[in-house]
Amino acid sequence: MKRTLKLKMIVYIWGTTVLLFSLILAINFYFNEYQVMTSMKAIGETFAGYQAKKIDEQFSKAAVIPVMNAVAVEQLLKNKDEKAIETYLKEVLEKNSYIFGTCIAFEPNSFYKDRKYFAPYYYFSDPRGNKPAFVVLGNDEYDYFSQDWYRLPVESDTPVWIDPYLDTGVNVFMVTYATKFKINNRVSGVTTSDIALLKLTEEINNITLAKTGYAFIVSNKGLLVAFPEDWFEICDKTVEKMKGKIAEKKLKALEGLKKKRFVKSELAETLKNLFFNDKEINMIFTGEDSASTNSPAVKILNNISNINNDKFNKNSLASKMFIQMTIAKEKELAEENLTEPYLWYIINQTTVDKLTIKPAQLSIIKSLINKKFSGNDLKEILSSSGFTGQDIETIINYSEKKEMPWFLLNDNTLDMLKGTMSSDKIKSIELLIENRRISKKELTGELKKLGLKGEITYILDLFAREGIAQFIINDTSKNILTNKVTDIYSSIKKAIESLEDGKISEKELAEKFKFEGIDEEFIPEILSHLKKDKKNFFVIDNASRDILIKELNDRYDPVIKTIESLGDGKISEEELKKKLTVFDFNKEWIRGILDTLPRYKINDKARTMLQNILKDKYIADIKFVEEKTKSPDVKEKFSNLTFNDQEITEILDQCQKDREGYYPVNDITINIVKDKLKDIYEFNSDYINSLKHRTFSEEDLRKELAGLGIKNKEADKIIGQDGANWIDYVFLRKDTRVGAAEKLYTFVRVNEPYNGEDSWIHLYPIRNGNFCIGFVYPYDEIMEEVTTIRNHKLLSGIIGLSLLLIIIILLSNSITRPVAHLAEFVHRVAKGELDQKISVTTSTYEVRTLALSFNTMIDDLKKYIEENEKVTAEKERIANEIKVASRIQMSIIPQTFPAFPERKEIDIFANIIPALEVGGDFYDFAFIDDDRLGFVIGDASGKGVPAALFVAISRSFLKATSTAMKGHEPGDCLRHVNELICSEDYMNMFITMFYGVLDTKTGELHYCNAGHNPSYIIKNDGTLKRLETVNGPALGAFSGVDYKTLTLDIGDGIFLYTDGVTEAFNKEGEIFSDQRLEDILIKIKDFTPEKSVKTVIEEVKKFSEGAPQSDDITVMSVKYLGEKHLITSKLTLKNE
Repeated sequence: MKRTLKLKMIVYIWGTTVLLFSLILAINFYFNEYQVMTSMKAIGETFAGYQAKKIDEQFSKAAVIPVMNAVAVEQLLKNKDEKAIETYLKEVLEKNSYIFGTCIAFEPNSFYKDRKYFAPYYYFSDPRGNKPAFVVLGNDEYDYFSQDWYRLPVESDTPVWIDPYLDTGVNVFMVTYATKFKINNRVSGVTTSDIALLKLTEEINNITLAKTGYAFIVSNKGLLVAFPEDWFEICDKTVEKMKGKIAEKKLKALEGLKKKRFVKSELAETLKNLFFNDKEINMIFTGEDSASTNSPAVKILNNISNINNDKFNKNSLASKMFIQMTIAKEKELAEENLTEPYLWYIINQTTVDKLTIKPAQLSIIKSLINKKFSGNDLKEILSSSGFTGQDIETIINYSEKKEMPWFLLNDNTLDMLKGTMSSDKIKSIELLIENRRISKKELTGELKKLGLKGEITYILDLFAREGIAQFIINDTSKNILTNKVTDIYSSIKKAIESLEDGKISEKELAEKFKFEGIDEEFIPEILSHLKKDKKNFFVIDNASRDILIKELNDRYDPVIKTIESLGDGKISEEELKKKLTVFDFNKEWIRGILDTLPRYKINDKARTMLQNILKDKYIADIKFVEEKTKSPDVKEKFSNLTFNDQEITEILDQCQKDREGYYPVNDITINIVKDKLKDIYEFNSDYINSLKHRTFSEEDLRKELAGLGIKNKEADKIIGQDGANWIDYVFLRKDTRVGAAEKLYTFVRVNEPYNGEDSWIHLYPIRNGNFCIGFVYPYDEIMEEVTTIRNHKLLSGIIGLSLLLIIIILLSNSITRPVAHLAEFVHRVAKGELDQKISVTTSTYEVRTLALSFNTMIDDLKKYIEENEKVTAEKERIANEIKVASRIQMSIIPQTFPAFPERKEIDIFANIIPALEVGGDFYDFAFIDDDRLGFVIGDASGKGVPAALFVAISRSFLKATSTAMKGHEPGDCLRHVNELICSEDYMNMFITMFYGVLDTKTGELHYCNAGHNPSYIIKNDGTLKRLETVNGPALGAFSGVDYKTLTLDIGDGIFLYTDGVTEAFNKEGEIFSDQRLEDILIKIKDFTPEKSVKTVIEEVKKFSEGAPQSDDITVMSVKYLGEKHLITSKLTLKNE
């Protein structure tokens, strides 16, 4: 199709209208989308926080019960009354109906000497909390000592949350909070509180989000704790149970569904499509006796990694939840060592209105409005502005307080920053991430997550040997030390203050202090400050307590001062132990302090070590599994493997019992266990890689980035800004969190876990337990109203644009017809028909004017063609003359090498590359007499023809002068040339020149430098020396200036060049430089003039490749090859 004016008018006018309409519609849509999303996120965050806190409260209350039980156990054990324990547990359950059950499980034979198992458990037999029941758990079939809910708290120093599991003692899916309890400083058992998943599921089912949105709770390993629907799996067991109850054809249909997971409604729909009736479907879900535990279809807890395919895919929901829980956990750990929470303090108008202060102070406060500060920074600013302590506290109390955002930096952050800042800065951020250090307590917790037990001590020792474990003394670690020491001294002070007035024996008082953890060696010194009565008892009263507290303070203050005086840097464990032992810390205190200090650097080296250990363990486990055994039961065979209760349940769900009720060890079960080990290994391997991260509060992160030289604008790319404006949202397609770092409590846009629909999900970590609550908002439902409005506008626009197209076509026809006639005429003119004239018949002003202009143009064109032929001929003549001048200029410069083949005592080589056809550089050389070689290099100011002519004049002056003054010094010659140049007006042009005379018999060189670049002497041993010169001004610059001559005897070679070499530029604007030239000359081995000249010119060309040549490049090199090498030098200055 021809691109006619008519077509262009239609395309441009109508096309532009369509584009504008589309752009306006898109901006309007995205603006509305932005408003909806911003509003939804604001409401969603408030709603999510409220719901999460509600659930968090339940977990928080559940977490109190085991601790409370552990305190009560000591009293309950006095009478060893089982009924009393039952009564106590019943009261706990009745007062805390939000839990499913509570248990006190004792160590073997610790309650009854003749009973190995004793675990009183009060619970609701109906998970909805309607039917209380009591049972004593424990027998050979239900060995609770091997259960995670008992084993893990016994191994841990702190209470633990147990991941979701099926408790076979009561056949209920639950999560458990458990802690061990001690009697006489010995572990005597575990006490628990349980939350039934069914109850959590019912609670989140009551949460309504849009039309089909929902909430869910997930554990830190991706296990769904609560989901709107139950999940089921068809396995071998299902098919076996349904044999004889359904037709063979339907059994085969069930076979096809094996190893697939469905929510209940999805499975029911699938079975209906396979022609199962309602009775058969109900039988598959519930069994004939309607007992859920006997149902053929296995009810499961779903692992989100199976839904998202790749657990640690950076865009997967599971990965996002994992990150959120990581940030929340590390924020909680950091807050343990803080005196005040991570808060921003913002002074707003409400703050100002509440204050009653002087006008001058009020103006200072107004200058701080709407700026955010940490508590310490705000106090410092106010203090430096003259505010007193009481005023500062009042201002802080009236300030708006916002929780300080918390951020995680990891590989995802680095990926997002690529292309937004320099590679050096990204590398410094990567090093910041690599410098993450964690305490022994945290590292032990991470290793336990990987299923490591006996290997932990070996790993800690390995890290110490490899230098991975070192304490870093900085402000953070000093704060941790100070807080820990303060806690220890506070506990001693509390023990002292708790002493009741009266008399107490030395033994009883010593035991009391010992029970509080005070070192035995320290106790006698404490007691020495107390007075005894006549009966050798200590008298406890206010005076004696004051004495002890004073003694305590006298010891506390030096410790704090010592901590504050510790220099920043690294310190070994032994050195730190010595500093702490000086102040009577017992071993238990020291261990507690050191275990909380960051020391283990989780870098590539540490992660590689962990990966290797994990791989070795996996290989050993696989080898153990493959070994033949006589064990009749899977549980017995694989009891030593690191499976948790949930994983064991999932393995047994896929196995079939034999007639005796065992799960036999055969090829099928071995493959099932191997698959599970592989899943665990891959998860743990990915988990180790995910340890490459750092978390910061916003304040700390900005300080760290500033320390790396990253400015505020670049820091904003990492941190992001709350509430990005709608222009960013529309044109840059940013959402309201634009930072590369992952922020705590954030919305993410991913595919939701059930049917994979595009959704916004708000993730909110639950502090009390390793869980995260997610709120799913389907994107299409959120945007439904906006989409409807957009579609209506789109339909209206299409109708309007169609009518506009018809109108444009009609108008273009009437406008373009006379233009088509003009086009035809121009086409004839283009063929050379200049004798024609166009007839003007149109009434349209513009077209008529154009026609007349064409006629005028034809006349002007004829004249122009004639003149152009003359100008072209003249230009060709000038170009030819310049080419001739260039050939002449190059012909008078020596071009034949070797120049003097018959003279073996000398070698010379040179080359010149003009920047234009003719140039302002030159070189020359010739024998002045039989023994003396004269050589010169020069560079005239300017370029082109003027410079070339000036060079010719200067060269002729020098040649004539050197011939006439054959016996004179080079300086005399150049002074005379200078006078000749200055005697005439050469338009202020000048020339730099280096002129040398080499005696080929003696190797003695006489030379003079008139403003030229310094030259270099290249010794036989390859060393390079800049030639000492006595520089005069350039020739032609000033009249009457004397040039001095320096005589230097040399034995090797000299290298000469013009500034076109050192001042050559590359395409980045960098200069070649003297230093680069020197480096090249030093590297030349077996120096010859030809080699040095060609090497330098080649390097200059390579350096400036892609950039235009800005100046003439001339290089000359002379090497003395005579038998006599004069190393001595002499200086002769002549003032003539």
